[in-house]
Amino acid sequence: GGEGLPPGFENYGSLPGTLVFLMGLGQLPAITQRLITGGKSPDTPAAVIERGTLPGQRVVRAALSRLHDAVQREGIRTPAVIVVGETAAYDMKCSALRPLSGIRVGITGTEQFAGRLTRALEAQGAQVSWVLDMKVISHAESAPMKDAYKNLEQYTWIVFTSANGVRLFFLGLRAAGRDYRSLGHVKFAVIGEGTGRELERYGFQEDYMPDSYCAEALGQGLCGILTPADRLLIARSKGGSPVLTRLLGQAGILFDDIPLYEVKGSSVNDSSVNNSPANDSPADKIETLDYLTFASASGVRAYFERMDSIGMPSWLPDAKMVCIGDITARELERSGHKAHITASSYHIGGLVQAIIDHAALSSSKS
Repeated sequence: GGEGLPPGFENYGSLPGTLVFLMGLGQLPAITQRLITGGKSPDTPAAVIERGTLPGQRVVRAALSRLHDAVQREGIRTPAVIVVGETAAYDMKCSALRPLSGIRVGITGTEQFAGRLTRALEAQGAQVSWVLDMKVISHAESAPMKDAYKNLEQYTWIVFTSANGVRLFFLGLRAAGRDYRSLGHVKFAVIGEGTGRELERYGFQEDYMPDSYCAEALGQGLCGILTPADRLLIARSKGGSPVLTRLLGQAGILFDDIPLYEVKGSSVNDSSVNNSPANDSPADKIETLDYLTFASASGVRAYFERMDSIGMPSWLPDAKMVCIGDITARELERSGHKAHITASSYHIGGLVQAIIDHAALSSSKS
């Protein structure tokens, strides 16, 4: 009929147990009234669940006679289900609601890094947007790197500060006409586990890795084990942290710090956003973020350069800026902004945990 309810609907009011109505939010006043007419007590527990089991889930509970008023007051919208019965009084949390459920996180980074960070955040329930697609541009064919490949015998250590550096170094080694035999005398230092795992893919194990995954810890550790007879090849990103080379220089260690690659922001990738309508603009996605993450100083620079070049706002008043470590946070400060959150562990797990901790603290305060 005109209400969209079947004839004899009042009969449902006499049924025991729990009643669940799908696609009925627009008929909620008629549903509640006719159930009461059919014998259901006005005080029967009832609930309306909006976007059930999804990150934006909301639940309104009230007695059956007051349910419509509660829904109006809270602004509940479709899609929603209506639950009537004693079970509606229980707050049964969906197991899909994880620590970051409903939290919107923007990430910056290369495709490989962004993929791993996205999976880690989504496992905790976050909605993830890949804000800045960063491309790795190899300089393995540059004159300084060609000279380094030619003169590998003069180095006793090779230092890698990222998995990208490892991968591009070995690709460049082959292109330079050399193979693993040229590295038989060399020791390797890496900045963290991810870099070490990438080195293992090429058949080598690191000889040194600091307990704390940052350039300062790497420099301090190397200064404690190197001798004046050592000479280092540091093959890393252009514009890498000066902390490492400053510490080595103060200790009198000889080194060649050669840019093996650089990272540039190439685009705002609006096709990689999960749980967002396809016609959302990049600006819409960025402006609605709760957190924006940075995993390197080069990523900070690339982000602000890219946002400026395409005329988009780089500073988001409602988003908390999250940095993977102190060096990244200091680069953000040099850009005129302060990091709201700095992870204490310099890896993806530490970054995700820092967001979880902050979100939990914010929730408890509210």
